[in-house]
Amino acid sequence: MAYIPPNPNGQATSANSAPVVLSTSQEAILQNISDLIDDTSVDADAIRIATEALNAKLPSATSFADAIASPTTTLIGAAQLSYNGATWDRLRGNTTSIAIADTGTKTASFNGATQTNHSCVGAYVWILCGTVSGTTPTLVTVLQWSPDDGTTFYDITSATTAVTTTGASIGYQVYPGVNGTWNVSTTASKVLISALPRTWRIRYVIAGTSPSFAISDVRVNYIK
Repeated sequence: MAYIPPNPNGQATSANSAPVVLSTSQEAILQNISDLIDDTSVDADAIRIATEALNAKLPSATSFADAIASPTTTLIGAAQLSYNGATWDRLRGNTTSIAIADTGTKTASFNGATQTNHSCVGAYVWILCGTVSGTTPTLVTVLQWSPDDGTTFYDITSATTAVTTTGASIGYQVYPGVNGTWNVSTTASKVLISALPRTWRIRYVIAGTSPSFAISDVRVNYIK
Protein backbone atom coordinates (compact mmCIF):
# COMPACT_ATOMS: atom_id res chain seq x y z
CA MET A 1 0.00 0.00 0.00
CA ALA A 2 1.31 3.46 -0.94
CA TYR A 3 1.48 6.57 1.21
CA ILE A 4 -0.70 9.23 -0.41
CA PRO A 5 0.69 11.84 0.01
CA PRO A 6 4.07 10.46 1.01
CA ASN A 7 4.21 10.40 4.83
CA PRO A 8 6.84 8.14 6.32
CA ASN A 9 5.68 8.99 9.86
CA GLY A 10 2.05 8.07 9.33
CA GLN A 11 0.07 4.91 8.70
CA ALA A 12 -0.53 3.70 5.21
CA THR A 13 -3.87 4.85 3.83
CA SER A 14 -6.16 4.01 0.95
CA ALA A 15 -6.27 6.16 -2.11
CA ASN A 16 -7.74 9.63 -1.89
CA SER A 17 -7.52 9.70 1.94
CA ALA A 18 -5.18 11.79 4.01
CA PRO A 19 -3.32 10.46 7.02
CA VAL A 20 -3.94 11.89 10.52
CA VAL A 21 -0.87 12.75 12.48
CA LEU A 22 -1.25 13.39 16.24
CA SER A 23 0.75 16.35 17.43
CA THR A 24 1.19 14.91 20.92
CA SER A 25 1.71 11.54 22.45
CA GLN A 26 -1.45 9.43 22.74
CA GLU A 27 -0.18 8.16 26.08
CA ALA A 28 -0.15 11.73 27.44
CA ILE A 29 -3.72 12.32 26.25
CA LEU A 30 -4.95 9.15 27.92
CA GLN A 31 -3.20 10.15 31.14
CA ASN A 32 -4.91 13.54 31.07
CA ILE A 33 -8.31 11.86 30.66
CA SER A 34 -7.54 9.53 33.56
CA ASP A 35 -6.54 12.51 35.72
CA LEU A 36 -9.87 14.23 34.94
CA ILE A 37 -11.80 11.12 35.90
CA ASP A 38 -9.91 10.89 39.18
CA ASP A 39 -10.52 14.58 39.91
CA THR A 40 -13.89 14.64 41.69
CA SER A 41 -13.91 18.38 42.35
CA VAL A 42 -16.40 19.00 39.56
CA ASP A 43 -18.76 16.29 40.82
CA ALA A 44 -18.33 17.40 44.43
CA ASP A 45 -19.30 20.96 43.54
CA ALA A 46 -22.37 19.74 41.68
CA ILE A 47 -23.40 17.57 44.62
CA ARG A 48 -22.87 20.45 47.08
CA ILE A 49 -25.00 22.84 45.03
CA ALA A 50 -27.80 20.28 44.66
CA THR A 51 -27.67 19.42 48.37
CA GLU A 52 -27.84 23.07 49.42
CA ALA A 53 -30.82 23.65 47.15
CA LEU A 54 -32.61 20.59 48.56
CA ASN A 55 -31.83 21.46 52.19
CA ALA A 56 -33.30 24.91 51.66
CA LYS A 57 -36.65 23.23 50.97
CA LEU A 58 -36.60 20.83 53.93
CA PRO A 59 -36.59 21.22 57.74
CA SER A 60 -33.61 20.18 59.82
CA ALA A 61 -33.54 16.50 60.71
CA THR A 62 -35.36 15.80 63.97
CA SER A 63 -37.14 13.00 65.80
CA PHE A 64 -40.93 13.09 66.01
CA ALA A 65 -42.05 14.15 69.49
CA ASP A 66 -44.99 15.76 71.24
CA ALA A 67 -45.62 19.50 70.95
CA ILE A 68 -44.01 19.85 67.51
CA ALA A 69 -44.61 23.35 66.18
CA SER A 70 -46.69 23.76 63.04
CA PRO A 71 -44.28 23.23 60.11
CA THR A 72 -43.39 26.16 57.86
CA THR A 73 -41.43 23.97 55.44
CA THR A 74 -41.96 20.54 53.89
CA LEU A 75 -42.50 17.85 56.55
CA ILE A 76 -41.28 14.40 55.57
CA GLY A 77 -42.67 11.29 57.28
CA ALA A 78 -45.92 9.56 58.09
CA ALA A 79 -46.60 11.97 60.92
CA GLN A 80 -49.91 10.99 62.51
CA LEU A 81 -50.40 14.12 64.56
CA SER A 82 -53.37 15.85 66.16
CA TYR A 83 -53.65 19.55 66.91
CA ASN A 84 -54.11 20.47 70.59
CA GLY A 85 -54.97 24.11 70.05
CA ALA A 86 -51.40 25.40 70.06
CA THR A 87 -49.01 22.66 68.89
CA TRP A 88 -49.13 19.14 67.46
CA ASP A 89 -49.07 15.83 69.38
CA ARG A 90 -48.47 12.29 68.17
CA LEU A 91 -51.67 10.23 68.04
CA ARG A 92 -51.87 7.47 70.66
CA GLY A 93 -53.64 4.16 70.62
CA ASN A 94 -54.21 1.95 73.63
CA THR A 95 -50.97 2.44 75.51
CA THR A 96 -48.72 0.14 77.45
CA SER A 97 -48.55 0.72 81.18
CA ILE A 98 -47.07 4.15 81.93
CA ALA A 99 -45.46 4.81 85.33
CA ILE A 100 -46.61 7.92 87.21
CA ALA A 101 -44.06 9.63 89.45
CA ASP A 102 -46.16 9.56 92.64
CA THR A 103 -44.18 6.85 94.40
CA GLY A 104 -42.21 7.04 97.63
CA THR A 105 -42.83 6.99 101.37
CA LYS A 106 -45.52 9.58 102.13
CA THR A 107 -46.46 10.88 105.58
CA ALA A 108 -48.79 13.75 104.63
CA SER A 109 -51.37 14.58 101.97
CA PHE A 110 -49.96 15.59 98.59
CA ASN A 111 -50.85 16.22 94.96
CA GLY A 112 -49.66 13.70 92.39
CA ALA A 113 -47.72 14.59 89.27
CA THR A 114 -49.67 16.33 86.51
CA GLN A 115 -50.53 13.97 83.65
CA THR A 116 -51.38 14.65 80.00
CA ASN A 117 -53.92 12.58 78.09
CA HIS A 118 -52.90 13.34 74.51
CA SER A 119 -55.57 11.68 72.41
CA CYS A 120 -57.29 8.85 74.31
CA VAL A 121 -60.85 8.63 75.60
CA GLY A 122 -60.31 6.99 78.97
CA ALA A 123 -57.89 5.11 81.19
CA TYR A 124 -57.26 2.58 83.91
CA VAL A 125 -55.24 3.90 86.85
CA TRP A 126 -53.67 1.66 89.50
CA ILE A 127 -52.06 2.61 92.83
CA LEU A 128 -50.19 0.07 94.96
CA CYS A 129 -49.15 0.60 98.57
CA GLY A 130 -46.17 -1.11 100.13
CA THR A 131 -45.55 -0.91 103.88
CA VAL A 132 -48.12 1.05 105.89
CA SER A 133 -47.43 2.14 109.47
CA GLY A 134 -48.70 4.52 112.15
CA THR A 135 -51.73 4.67 114.41
CA THR A 136 -54.98 4.32 112.45
CA PRO A 137 -53.36 5.44 109.19
CA THR A 138 -55.71 6.06 106.27
CA LEU A 139 -55.22 6.94 102.62
CA VAL A 140 -57.92 8.01 100.19
CA THR A 141 -57.44 9.35 96.68
CA VAL A 142 -59.39 11.69 94.41
CA LEU A 143 -59.10 12.07 90.64
CA GLN A 144 -58.75 15.71 89.58
CA TRP A 145 -58.71 17.62 86.28
CA SER A 146 -57.46 21.04 85.25
CA PRO A 147 -59.39 23.44 82.99
CA ASP A 148 -56.35 25.72 82.59
CA ASP A 149 -53.58 23.30 81.64
CA GLY A 150 -52.29 22.56 85.14
CA THR A 151 -52.73 25.75 87.16
CA THR A 152 -56.04 24.99 88.87
CA PHE A 153 -57.42 21.53 89.67
CA TYR A 154 -60.92 20.36 90.56
CA ASP A 155 -62.21 17.01 91.79
CA ILE A 156 -64.00 14.90 89.21
CA THR A 157 -64.60 11.96 91.54
CA SER A 158 -65.42 11.62 95.20
CA ALA A 159 -62.80 10.08 97.49
CA THR A 160 -62.17 6.36 97.34
CA THR A 161 -62.71 4.07 100.29
CA ALA A 162 -59.80 4.44 102.72
CA VAL A 163 -56.97 1.94 102.54
CA THR A 164 -55.13 1.19 105.77
CA THR A 165 -52.93 -1.88 105.35
CA THR A 166 -49.71 -2.98 103.72
CA GLY A 167 -50.21 -4.21 100.16
CA ALA A 168 -53.46 -2.30 99.65
CA SER A 169 -54.33 -1.09 96.15
CA ILE A 170 -56.63 1.50 94.57
CA GLY A 171 -58.02 1.32 91.04
CA TYR A 172 -59.77 3.80 88.73
CA GLN A 173 -61.74 3.07 85.58
CA VAL A 174 -62.51 6.14 83.49
CA TYR A 175 -64.50 5.72 80.28
CA PRO A 176 -67.81 6.97 78.87
CA GLY A 177 -70.60 4.41 78.81
CA VAL A 178 -69.07 1.85 81.21
CA ASN A 179 -71.51 -0.04 83.44
CA GLY A 180 -70.25 1.51 86.67
CA THR A 181 -68.78 -1.72 88.05
CA TRP A 182 -65.08 -2.23 88.80
CA ASN A 183 -64.26 -5.84 88.03
CA VAL A 184 -60.60 -5.87 89.06
CA SER A 185 -59.54 -7.07 92.51
CA THR A 186 -58.34 -3.98 94.40
CA THR A 187 -58.77 -2.79 97.97
CA ALA A 188 -60.61 0.34 96.85
CA SER A 189 -61.89 1.50 93.49
CA LYS A 190 -63.74 4.24 91.67
CA VAL A 191 -65.52 4.19 88.31
CA LEU A 192 -66.01 7.44 86.39
CA ILE A 193 -68.52 7.19 83.53
CA SER A 194 -66.91 9.98 81.54
CA ALA A 195 -64.11 10.75 79.14
CA LEU A 196 -60.73 11.47 80.72
CA PRO A 197 -59.74 15.16 80.43
CA ARG A 198 -56.45 16.15 78.83
CA THR A 199 -54.81 17.43 82.04
CA TRP A 200 -55.35 15.42 85.20
CA ARG A 201 -53.75 14.14 88.40
CA ILE A 202 -54.43 12.17 91.59
CA ARG A 203 -54.88 13.87 94.95
CA TYR A 204 -53.66 11.75 97.90
CA VAL A 205 -55.21 12.43 101.34
CA ILE A 206 -53.35 10.86 104.27
CA ALA A 207 -54.57 10.94 107.87
CA GLY A 208 -53.91 9.27 111.23
CA THR A 209 -51.27 9.52 113.93
CA SER A 210 -47.74 9.36 112.48
CA PRO A 211 -49.04 7.76 109.29
CA SER A 212 -46.63 6.41 106.69
CA PHE A 213 -47.56 4.96 103.31
CA ALA A 214 -44.87 3.54 101.05
CA ILE A 215 -46.51 4.00 97.65
CA SER A 216 -44.61 1.49 95.57
CA ASP A 217 -46.21 1.84 92.14
CA VAL A 218 -48.65 4.10 90.30
CA ARG A 219 -49.54 3.37 86.67
CA VAL A 220 -51.94 4.44 83.92
CA ASN A 221 -53.12 2.59 80.81
CA TYR A 222 -54.77 4.95 78.32
CA ILE A 223 -57.68 3.59 76.26
CA LYS A 224 -58.88 4.85 72.87
